[in-house]
Parts: sequence; structure tokens; C-alpha cells
Amino acid sequence: LLRILQLNPPVLLLDEPTASLDEDSAQAVQKLVGQWQEDNPQAAYIWISHSEQQINQVGDEIWYLDAGRITHTRKSTRAGGNNAGN
Repeated sequence: LLRILQLNPPVLLLDEPTASLDEDSAQAVQKLVGQWQEDNPQAAYIWISHSEQQINQVGDEIWYLDAGRITHTRKSTRAGGNNAGN
């Protein structure tokens, strides 16, 4: 992950980046990606997770998928949204 972040990609796709990590390590990954985005405001990341709690901590806009299709979207609680989706 560090090597990729040093390349400053315009988009970063993170598929379950904290799976199998302990809580402290997962928080470190979240902090690292958050700092990368602050340092590169023109860049974006897509964080895929099954954890609603984690997504609310790292995301601004949440998309729900079922069988590969977007079923609804909402703003994260971090971004001022609520749990009601569109």
C-alpha cells in the first residue's frame, strides 16, 4: 500500500484493505489513506468493505451493491448523512 500511495495515483481501489488486520492495524491503514487523500485532494479512493461502521468512518458517499448492481446510495454519517438511502 505504501508503494502505491507514493506514486500518487488519481484513483485508488481498496478492496477490503483491512481484512484480517487487528483493530490497531486497521486504524493505521484508515489513517494512512486519509492522510494520502488530504495530501492529494484531486485524487479519489474507492473503499470496498462489508463493515458499515468502517465505511462510515472512511467514506463520504456510500454505494450499496447487490449482484453487481447499485441498489441505493447515501452520504456517510461522516459526511453529514444519515442511514437512510436513496
